[in-house]
Amino acid sequence: MTETFDLAYPFKNEDGVVVDTLTLRRPTVGDLTLMENENGTHHRSRKLIQLVAELSPKDLDAMDVIDWERINDKVETFFQSGPEPSDGKPAAK
Repeated sequence: MTETFDLAYPFKNEDGVVVDTLTLRRPTVGDLTLMENENGTHHRSRKLIQLVAELSPKDLDAMDVIDWERINDKVETFFQSGPEPSDGKPAAK
């Protein structure tokens, strides 16, 4: 599942291309493992956003802080309970 995120403040990526939207995908267990290798809450959030938005570190540095905060809030919602499986049965535990 992916979601498109419109940036309030577009930026130029390291290739000079203007980025005005990002596609965010749901994090994987592998993403969480990579995130946990970072020290500090800010660095962990940064790593996770970099992974789910498929941004380079330089691209992330170019992003406006308002968009950063909004994306960070959005990524946090990925950790809330999702919908039931399509067959209507609860997920196996």
